[in-house]
Amino acid sequence: MTIYAQQVSDDNLLTFANQMFKSELAKIVGEEKVDQAYALLFGGLMMRLLDGNQTEIASIVVGYSHSLLISSAYLNAIAALN
Repeated sequence: MTIYAQQVSDDNLLTFANQMFKSELAKIVGEEKVDQAYALLFGGLMMRLLDGNQTEIASIVVGYSHSLLISSAYLNAIAALN
């Protein structure tokens, strides 16, 4: 593990925020799909970061919603952030 990765894993606030995010996400997609949804959402956000925000957030979420069965209310909330 790199020093940076160790610092992140030792940060209590980041650990708490991560747990809370996954807990809220599980309410939307279900406990059995939370890890998949988490990975896909962060992957999409990383893709957006690396392409200079060329990828629309709405297209990321809509693309993932078919495999994750995310509710339309959640899709609307994410699209509104864009």
